[in-house]
Amino acid sequence: MRLATIGTSSITLSLLTASRQVPEVVHTAVFSRSSARGAEFANKAQAIKGQTPRVVTDLTELAAAQDIDAVYVASPNAIHHHQARELLAAGKHVLVEKSATSNRAQFQDLLETARESGVVLMEAMRSVHDPGFARIRELLPTLGPLRRAEFRLCQYSSRYQRFLDGETPAIFDPELSAGALLDIGTYCAHPAAALWGEPARLHAEATILRTGADGAGTVLCGYDSPAGFSVSLNYSKITSSRTPSTIEGEHATLEIDSITTPRRLTVIGTDGSTEEITVDGLGGGSSAPGNMSYELAEFTRLAAAPAANRDDDALRVHQQASLDTLAILDRTRQILGVKFPDDPRD
Repeated sequence: MRLATIGTSSITLSLLTASRQVPEVVHTAVFSRSSARGAEFANKAQAIKGQTPRVVTDLTELAAAQDIDAVYVASPNAIHHHQARELLAAGKHVLVEKSATSNRAQFQDLLETARESGVVLMEAMRSVHDPGFARIRELLPTLGPLRRAEFRLCQYSSRYQRFLDGETPAIFDPELSAGALLDIGTYCAHPAAALWGEPARLHAEATILRTGADGAGTVLCGYDSPAGFSVSLNYSKITSSRTPSTIEGEHATLEIDSITTPRRLTVIGTDGSTEEITVDGLGGGSSAPGNMSYELAEFTRLAAAPAANRDDDALRVHQQASLDTLAILDRTRQILGVKFPDDPRD
């Protein structure tokens, strides 16, 4: 699969590093509006992948390129929709970095465009494609009737001091559809959406920064199925925590060392028993990007297949999880009063 990349930040370099585990992927092109910045990034990419991508500075040219099958979009959240839509309409498969779009309506629009063009649209959410997440799914029935879950990801941002010093780093700028919820809270929301869908009820509290973006927050999701089940999503870019995530059932509780890269799972029975489970997999720890190879392998599997033989059921599952996640994020922002320029007008 001939892949172009949009975005010159560290996350794109991480994907290219992960692509070494997916030999079908050939890095063909780098898109950047700045030819100099694009060339600099292409050199870094070549050192990682051992391939020589060309630099493209015009999105329309990228969309029309005949030597590109798919595009990884890792630009600021606010322009995901515009870029992905043009690429999908031109017949390119698109893997779009989380959060996929600024809101659910935009992702729904992209889905319709992808279906009209017969191409694959998938959100790059590494955690739910990780073997640790599959193991979590397998363990759920052993916990008994589910009652509570808490998914946590709190990492102090290296850019927060700049914010405190009076700057406005992009990650704390709501004009770019940024903030802790879409940057890091989605790592908590997406697994919940993938496991249980959109909640029936939702409550939220957050620390709102001077820009209007959120720096940390807690979202409480209430579900009717399982009856009386609640999920707490705790996220932060202005504090740190190593507290594990948990799923609590009447028979046992499952402790998860990292919601983004589950490698150590502990089942603690109500009878006092303990079972330690180690998951073999790439990457480790909440900040390690090695497990991006799993999302890329799944995207490649879907995109490389002829349309008639594509695993549409799996693709729909991935896309529905993204829709449900964005619904959680939209509802949370509405409660918090966090607004983005591209939000639907009332």
